This record gives sequence, structure tokens and C-alpha cells, in this order.
Amino acid sequence: MRGPCRRVTHGHGSSGPLASVRDLGLDSGGVSPPAIPCPSCSVPLVTPDVLDAGTVAIPDLSVLQFRCPHCRAGAWARLGDGHVALGPVGGEPGDFDAACEPALSVRPDAGWLDCWYAGQYRRFPARIAARVA
Repeated sequence: MRGPCRRVTHGHGSSGPLASVRDLGLDSGGVSPPAIPCPSCSVPLVTPDVLDAGTVAIPDLSVLQFRCPHCRAGAWARLGDGHVALGPVGGEPGDFDAACEPALSVRPDAGWLDCWYAGQYRRFPARIAARVA
């Protein structure tokens, strides 16, 4: 990622401004959080979708593994204070689609990743890597 917020790519190779739920005609009014397309099915996901679908984390990288609530494909979310980026499992973090998310606060710890978003707290356990003998 080239900074905490950058343009979201739409499809393969094209880019445009950050997409939001309102831009996509899915919002009924008010301020809507930014949406980022799922790396597999391209359905726009907002931060609560990603956090609700989170399973395990790699705390030292502030990365959360999740399953898209629409296509069930596995993906990664790189989380930070004020931003979120999504990419495929095995993808390069610098190529993840990202958006500013001012309501997001993240604190890593050796055993978990703590996330606060819009007044809700979530703790994701650390992914245990297999040890090689």
C-alpha cells in the first residue's frame, strides 16, 4: 500500500475514485462508509462486513483473515488506524485495494489483534503458524 489511503481499483487494471455504498446506489441516505470490492467476487464490502467475517489475525502485520459474506472466498484485510485494505490470500499487500476509514482503530498484540470500529470492539486471535522441525 502506498500510504494509508489510495484509489480503489475496479476490475482488473482500471482505477477510479474510492467507491462508497452511496456511489454504488446501495445507500438510503446519510454518510456511508467507503466500500472496497471483494478480491474474488468484486461485491463492495464495507468495514463492518469485513470485521464481522473476520476469523484469525496476523497481529504483527495488522492483517485479518476473513471470508467474503457473499462468495465465501478467503481474503486478507490489512487494518490500520484510519484505513482498511483488502486483497486475496497470497496477494501482495502493496497491491491491495484500500480506503480511508476514520472510525477504525487497531492495536496489535502478540496473541491477538484488537479493533474498534464505530463504538464496537472486536478481538481476533492470532493465527498459529505451523512449526517446522
